[in-house]
Formats: sequence, structure tokens, C-alpha cells
Amino acid sequence: MGLRIRIPYKEMKKLRPLLSFSAIVFWLLSWPLQGPLLRGGPPETQLFLAAHTIALILTAVILDRGRLRRLQPLALLGAIVATAGYRLTTTGAAGWLLFAGICGALLMVQAGCVLSGERAPLRQAAMALLIANLALFLLIRIDSSVLQTTLVLLLLPLAAGKNEQPPQGQQRDLPYYLPLLICYHLVAGLMYAQMLPNYQQAAWWPGAELFCYLAMVATALKIRTEHGDLRLVAAFLTATVALVLHGIGGRTGANLALFAMQAAAGLIDVFVLELMLTQRNPVTAFGYGCAAVTGGIFTGEWLGELLSSQTGLVSMAGILALNLTLVLLYLLGRHHGSRATSPNSVKRQLFTAWQPAPVTSREIPSEWRVLLAPKEQQTLLGVMAGLTYREIAEEMAVSSSTVKTYMQRIYVKTGCSCQKDLLRHVATLQSKQQDKNRPATTIIDRLVTGLRSFGKARNN
Repeated sequence: MGLRIRIPYKEMKKLRPLLSFSAIVFWLLSWPLQGPLLRGGPPETQLFLAAHTIALILTAVILDRGRLRRLQPLALLGAIVATAGYRLTTTGAAGWLLFAGICGALLMVQAGCVLSGERAPLRQAAMALLIANLALFLLIRIDSSVLQTTLVLLLLPLAAGKNEQPPQGQQRDLPYYLPLLICYHLVAGLMYAQMLPNYQQAAWWPGAELFCYLAMVATALKIRTEHGDLRLVAAFLTATVALVLHGIGGRTGANLALFAMQAAAGLIDVFVLELMLTQRNPVTAFGYGCAAVTGGIFTGEWLGELLSSQTGLVSMAGILALNLTLVLLYLLGRHHGSRATSPNSVKRQLFTAWQPAPVTSREIPSEWRVLLAPKEQQTLLGVMAGLTYREIAEEMAVSSSTVKTYMQRIYVKTGCSCQKDLLRHVATLQSKQQDKNRPATTIIDRLVTGLRSFGKARNN
């Protein structure tokens, strides 16, 4: 009898978001973003980035999660056809790259939407970056171009993912960071255009730069969420060090400069992912966020080719741009924070102090879990996440009228009259549950808790 290994379906289902994001990142790194499958070098990458950036912006403006999910199979098929067509034919490379840019934009945003509904989306996204870059390192070690192409085509179908949970993010501060991201990636594209040719000729060990990137991704993941801006500041400072090393020149300078630039890329990538995954609308967040990244790189590489002979000038301009951006980040941060202490915000805080606390978690109160059916609980979770009836219907694959029917049943069972009343009751029940679970911290609290426990034990 042969040995049979069975992988539970539920366990594989949990890995789908991770595998989906890993596959699309690996595809981008292995081909259009100056990967080993690319034949034409930077000009072809710029062509892809231009189409990719425009497609990302249009996706954010036009599509919602339902339409994006329906377009995913076509986008995946298009990406496979574009990759195979580019590798199997010697003409029409520009057309294949433009087509790949459009399909890749849809797949990237869809993969981000799938991740946004997970419990720990940033951890899974960072793991996906680690897996994709390790796979790229192994791909570089393969000598056969046919085997490389086959491997990429076999792994690309893993990019198919499905939205099963509503998004977990609630923030709306993405526009505040977009100019900073564009500026950083413009400088990064400018430096990569000059660093990569020198590094490819003087590399100590080709592929070693990926481990600098992986180490910084793992390090950035350890930074707590409330200190997330430290990733951005550290990325700017590390990139500044890379610019200084690039200005030194020589083989040592070329290697250390690219190592530092890859370390900065690891920090900034985790920051950008956290920023996009914490937004309320993942389609808009990944569309505009990824467009800021690719648009900045495209502009930087274009400028890098124009200034290819001005190494010192590029280094000085890059250092100046990064430092000015840090100052801008500080000034915008002060303005962003001062709005919270304006007179209107103080009045709003005084008014809301008399209102029940907002919904603080995505768990349904225990008192209502017995009352509500599974579909009604799923509808309530969508309302608690801030989704509209239409968005909830798309997530549950039902009509909007069905969602309204579920809501009417929820109102009847919970005794609420409207959605605002429903959320107020949820917040009140959650607050009571938190107070009940909060441990005693003072001597009086401990004494009262001890007396209650003693009374319960005596009654029993």
C-alpha cells in the first residue's frame, strides 16, 4: 500500500490569501520588474510600469470589489498569455508588456483585497514578500531559460484568490502619505537606474542583495503598529546612506550601496503594505497606493537614464530630495495632529464623551450569538465594518434586498429600531464585556473581587 498524504481543505483554504499575494509578487519580480525573464532591460520595464500605473489608477476609480472579483479570471488568463507570448515570440514585446501591465494591476489589487479580510493581514503580506523573494533567488540560480519560464507559468495560477471576509481596515489617511511615497520611489527609481548596472558588473555574490531585503522585511514587521511611521523614517535614512555609498564609487561602494537600498526597500514595502491594508476601501487603497509606488519608480528610472553620466549630481539631488521629504513629513505630521486639537474637534470630543463607546472589535456580542442565524451574524459583521448593503451583498453573493431582509430580522431579534441604534447597542454590550473581563488593578478592586468570589463559593 502506498503512503497517502492528505492536506485538509480548510488548512489549504487559509493559505489562499498568502499564496495569492506571493504568486503575483513573484511574477512581477521574475519578469517585468527587471527580472530574469526580461530580455530588453530598463526600457521594457518602463513600458510595463507606465501601463501598470495607469491601470492601477483606473481600477481604483472605476471598479469595486464585486466587479474586480468577476474580472480576476480574465486578468489571470491574460497574464499567463502575456508571459508565454513574450517568452515564445521574438516580436511584439511592447504589446505583451502593455497587456501584462493591465492584467497585473487587476491581479495585484485583487490580491490586496483578499489579504485585507484576514485577521493578521500585515503578517501574511510580509510572509508573502519573503516567499516571493526566496523563490526569485532560486529562480536566478536556474540556468535554463525554458525551465525558468515554465516555473513562473506554473506558479502564476496561484494568484487566483477570493474575497471571503469583509475588510478589517478603518483608517482614511492614505492621501496624507501618497506624496511622500511618490517622492521616495522617484529617488529610488533614479538610484536603481544607476546602481544596478554597476552592481551587475561588480557584484560579490549575485542575489545576496535579496537577503538584505528579507532581513529588513522581518525587522520592520517587529515594529509596533502605533510606531509605524518609524519604518518610513528608517527607510529614508537608509536610502540616504545608500546614496552616500553610491557617491564613493568602486566595487565596495557599488555593493554596499545596493545592499543599503534593498534594506530601505524592505522597510518602505512593509510600511506601504500596512498603510494600504488598514484602509477602509482596499480597492482604492491598493489602486492608488501601488500607483504611487510604480509611478514614482517609472519617473525615477526615466530621469536616471537622462542623467546616467552625472553620478555625483544624482547622489546630491537624491540626498536633498529625501531630506526635504523628511521635513515635509514632519510638517504635515504636525498639521495632521493639530487638527485633532482644534476647537471644533474639542467640542466633538466633549459631545461624544456622553455617547456610548464606538465599536472596538469585530466580534458579535455573546448575548446576540444565540439569537442570530449565521447569515444574520455575517450581515451584522459587515455593518460593524462600515460596509454598505451593496458591499455586504457582494461579499455574501446575495442580492441587496436579501441583506435588507437579514437586517430587518436583526432589528426584530435585538429590539433595535435603526442601524445607528444597532451599533450603539453593540458598543454598549462590548463595553460591558470589557469591563467585566478587566482585571482588578487597585487594592479596593482586588478586595471587592475577592469578597465576590468568597460569596459565590459560600453559596455553592
